[in-house]
Amino acid sequence: MTSFGYNVLGFGAGIKPVVNGVRFDGTNDWLSNAASPYTGSSSAKTLTYSVWIKRNGAGLAEALYYFDKGGLAVGEISIDASNRTIILLRNAAGTTILDATVTSPTILAGTWTNIIISVDLANAANRHITIANAAATVTWTTYTNDTIDFAN
Repeated sequence: MTSFGYNVLGFGAGIKPVVNGVRFDGTNDWLSNAASPYTGSSSAKTLTYSVWIKRNGAGLAEALYYFDKGGLAVGEISIDASNRTIILLRNAAGTTILDATVTSPTILAGTWTNIIISVDLANAANRHITIANAAATVTWTTYTNDTIDFAN
């Protein structure tokens, strides 16, 4: 079955694909809720993040997650030009309270890859990062028992 230019295979009776839910062309693409992101959210010491990505090419710096308040970056998850995954979180004063660099595994171009990040800044034993179902090798430069400034 072809719908809106996408080949959709294997859908049984009663199951309908979501077509054009989000469609990226690979040039300056992102989702944004500029009007009022995270309405009703509160600051916390924990973060859980999961995403599936498919990189177009290795050696490119790419942002996966970015959250700011008034121009101050509160949370950033990105891949740098050396294919390392970088995680930065800040408190309300703008101080970096989590700075982590994943050196292995790297995320290959052209392959769908899952990244899962789970951190509890109150307990360093409760920090886990997996990439492509493998435990990541992480350098934890900063890991401070403080609150991530998610409040709006």
